[in-house]
Amino acid sequence: MNENSIDKKRLSDAIIASSGGKINADALGAAQQGDLSKIAAALPPEDRQKLLAALSDKSALKKLLAGNDAKKILQSFLSGGKKNG
Repeated sequence: MNENSIDKKRLSDAIIASSGGKINADALGAAQQGDLSKIAAALPPEDRQKLLAALSDKSALKKLLAGNDAKKILQSFLSGGKKNG
């Protein structure tokens, strides 16, 4: 696996584990198919509004996901929360 490829199973497991039980495999599977309602429903109202606002602006979302912070978060998920890979 090269540096830019993502192990989707590992990422899914990390997201579920980091959610504190709020997101389950069913909700994550629905999100992967484009239905974010189950994940949004698991969030507090203020966070749900922020998520939906961010997702509604395609250019802002693209810029956000390309940023260093998003890359660091993804790397943290993929490394199981370890700071160095």
